[in-house]
Amino acid sequence: MYIQCRYISGMKTKLCKWGNSLALRLPKQFAESRRLYEGVDLEITAERDGFFVRALPGKLSLAELLQEVSPENLHGESLADGSPKGKEIW
Repeated sequence: MYIQCRYISGMKTKLCKWGNSLALRLPKQFAESRRLYEGVDLEITAERDGFFVRALPGKLSLAELLQEVSPENLHGESLADGSPKGKEIW
């Protein structure tokens, strides 16, 4: 997900001082619409005329991974009968 400030029409924000650094404050509605929350790891890339901020993918829980399983993407392999299916030694 790329967040590029120049394409956010009508939305303005300011850089704020945070210790010795600067922080970019994202409006709540914007952050929620992009599924951004406190603690998300971000990557900042300098560009010729600005910068990109990209959320890095986090680790998914087993429950989140299993939500993506459907009959369409479930493979048909099964070792339910216990017999070898390849060059396995039993």
